[in-house]
Amino acid sequence: MSRLLKTTIAAGLVVAFGATIAHAQVTPEHLLKYRQGVMRAVAFQFGPLTGVAKGEAPWSPAMAQKAVNLAALSVIAGDVFSPASKDLANSDAKPEIWAKPDDFKMKMTAFQTETSKLGDLAKAGNVEAIKAQINAVGKACGACHDDFRVKR
Repeated sequence: MSRLLKTTIAAGLVVAFGATIAHAQVTPEHLLKYRQGVMRAVAFQFGPLTGVAKGEAPWSPAMAQKAVNLAALSVIAGDVFSPASKDLANSDAKPEIWAKPDDFKMKMTAFQTETSKLGDLAKAGNVEAIKAQINAVGKACGACHDDFRVKR
């Protein structure tokens, strides 16, 4: 991952989360907004990659960067499910996340592993392997969403 990207992600998260701390005590609502923001960022990076897997979009350096970004975000995603935010009405997180923490952790770890593999493949540039790995990431996402995300 490029140093600039790491710095940008870190700075953005510090600003987003730090501003909250500076102006008010961290509330469950702030924790929920943080989680939702990270998950939106995950979707923003992953969405275009699915087009590559389907043959609807070409592989490019920009797509490679999205894969690397996704791997970095997956690490952050594992850290955004605070129990303090579990009972909020506008959350898509099911209570099972906190009732079955080992199962949730296993699925989050699978997501992180698959995105890490995708990031590594993106750097190597083997498009057919990348397409297969994008599908593996999608399966890891889906497995977690099936059990731990409210369907809307």
